[in-house]
Amino acid sequence: MASDTALRIFAVLLAVALTTAELAARLRRERDTAEARAEEAAQARLAAESERLRNTLLASLSHDLRTPLTALAGLAESLPLAGPPLPPAQAELAEAIRTEALRTHTLARDLLDLARLQSETPRLALDWLAVDELVGSALQARAHALRERALTFDLPEDLPLLRADAVLMERVVCNLIDNAIAHTTARGQIVLSAQSGAGWLCVSVCDDGCGLPPGREQAIFERFVRAPHPPGAAAAPTATGDAGTGLGLAIVQAIMAAHGGHVSARNRAGGGACFVLHLPLPPQPERPPPEDNGGEPS
Repeated sequence: MASDTALRIFAVLLAVALTTAELAARLRRERDTAEARAEEAAQARLAAESERLRNTLLASLSHDLRTPLTALAGLAESLPLAGPPLPPAQAELAEAIRTEALRTHTLARDLLDLARLQSETPRLALDWLAVDELVGSALQARAHALRERALTFDLPEDLPLLRADAVLMERVVCNLIDNAIAHTTARGQIVLSAQSGAGWLCVSVCDDGCGLPPGREQAIFERFVRAPHPPGAAAAPTATGDAGTGLGLAIVQAIMAAHGGHVSARNRAGGGACFVLHLPLPPQPERPPPEDNGGEPS
């Protein structure tokens, strides 16, 4: 009898010990998990604050640099007109100063715009936009640079309207066109297309250039990252006259994020690259009925 009682007491004590050990181990795991989460949260806050401070610094520097750079470019441009014609070497130097001042001004502008777009509350002037009109305005802005490229379009007539900032979205399409121009040779093909479905509208800008480095399709949207140019071809100048700042695609990504969308990039099966804009579609507004030949609603 006494031995049975002792065994039961031993069993109870053993169970209590095992339960206590299990609870202690669970508490240690939960404590370690909580500490890891707290450390991750602290690192995320630190990263966010560092990004905010960096954007603030870039915006301040870019804003302060734009005015003297504009003045420098203007002075360099006026040198050949100020008096007797400059000797060829001096005229070439003045043009180089003007070109570099304009390039640096463009870089400062892009940095300032990117900092503004990546702020917590970017200001958007939202309006209803037709995709064909958006593409048309971007092509008109880049008409001179597109003279030596072959353009193909695939824009269905029944595409829904976008709710977006017209100026920023035109800049997105212009930046993608500039990128396609820079990475194709003369008489290269650029294809602009759009399609909608499942609450999203996709606008694609594809080219037959040298394509993207494998595995680096998303890295090209980082600041100052540039994709390779076609073999034997120099970096093509953008519509602003420079060879690019490495910020165009980062600005595209920031504008898309501000609109609740995103941009993706991939290589084409037959060569070249495709950039696809993914934009959410809100409920569509009522459109006025089509007019008949007499100008009256049908």
